[in-house]
Amino acid sequence: MLLSLVLHMHSVRCVLPAAVLLGSAPTYVLAWGAWRLLSALLPSRFYQAVDDRLYCVYQSMVLFFFENYTGVQILLYGDLPKNKENIIYLANHQSTVDWIIADILAVRQNALGHVRYVLKDGLKWLPLYGCYFSQHGGIYVKRSAKFNENQMRKKLQRYISAGTPMYLVIFPEGTRYNPELTKVISASQAFAAQEGLPILKHVLTPRIKATHVAFDSMKDYLDAVYDVTVAFEGSVDDKGQRKEAPSMAEFLCKECPKIHIHIDRIDKKNIPEEQVSMKRWLHERFEIKDKGRSQQRSYLRRPEKAPIPWVIRRLFSKETTNARYTRDHKSLCEEAAPGNQNLLPISALRHRETRAAQRRLAEARGLHSHPRALAGVWMEPLSDGGARESVLRGGILHSHELDASLWFAFMLVKMAQPCLELSALRPLGSMFPKSRTPVTRFCFS
Repeated sequence: MLLSLVLHMHSVRCVLPAAVLLGSAPTYVLAWGAWRLLSALLPSRFYQAVDDRLYCVYQSMVLFFFENYTGVQILLYGDLPKNKENIIYLANHQSTVDWIIADILAVRQNALGHVRYVLKDGLKWLPLYGCYFSQHGGIYVKRSAKFNENQMRKKLQRYISAGTPMYLVIFPEGTRYNPELTKVISASQAFAAQEGLPILKHVLTPRIKATHVAFDSMKDYLDAVYDVTVAFEGSVDDKGQRKEAPSMAEFLCKECPKIHIHIDRIDKKNIPEEQVSMKRWLHERFEIKDKGRSQQRSYLRRPEKAPIPWVIRRLFSKETTNARYTRDHKSLCEEAAPGNQNLLPISALRHRETRAAQRRLAEARGLHSHPRALAGVWMEPLSDGGARESVLRGGILHSHELDASLWFAFMLVKMAQPCLELSALRPLGSMFPKSRTPVTRFCFS
């Protein structure tokens, strides 16, 4: 019965975030509407500043659930400046979580309130959110021949004239890549062939209109363009074939243990202004993404699962999905406990102060490139049915023995941890970016 309860709780992890986010939306919209009326006689910059702050608060709550509640490991590669910039954000599109990836990067630049999206026209009918996104600076566009270029230019020029900070998010593919939608992929590849462009396999052919209008309208206002490539672990099966990326509900149920995000900051001087040249440039950027996806297959596979439920495997199996060593990790363990070959890694320590201690230990031991090898918790099975718990923290090994009953209780707690543990979540006060410093999040497996 306990196992059934834990399994059921794991499957409904998304209910709490959905209830909180949707339940707070009406209050948030009322607060925004009240400020909209009060600021009607004030200069637009006052309205925009408070609106950005309100948006920042709500999106911080979104990030709390999608980044901290899920415990997802975020791996950042490439260039991510710490300072705020006016930018165009270009990324591949494969999941309903993609818009939150922009928040994950923006909050590390203290620019969360400045995020604005180019959205497909149908989303404007979304209750509450549809109306607000437009007021916050979002731009609704129609696809193909129905695209209204003049309307988009006018709206962008209005924001530029008001000095509105811009973190403009565009998904040039126009729709999500789903390997199960073969007709969409075939149509995209046929369009590339028709235009004389290389055919892409793992992303869709990017469309140029919205990107060109945005860049042409803001080229004197922009600092750079961010070319972002996102890959979700678990989006490749055991045979190396693409799978559908996790939805928002699946993501909240911890179906995606890691996100790989590569950021390439491109100076605006290096981007062609002519539409034909920019079209070729944009396609070349997506060719790079396409090649990168084919090279990432090995580590985008979901950790192998046994045919029995994972909670039972946690109880009776000595092997876990995170039992992976680097050479320095293993040597550090042997240094802390010489000759002990039975250490079984159970989990890694995640707290911020622990990470700081790990970095200091890395500097002292010359392990700068191996941050994930510096702390951990191990269980060594004993002959009487108990176990010895060993905690490596700050280079010091702390050990104590557990009898059989405590060992079984410990494993029950570890089994239920993904559903019940809140100790690794950040304090609610850190949700507000005013007191939050941009920190690159390291991962320890």
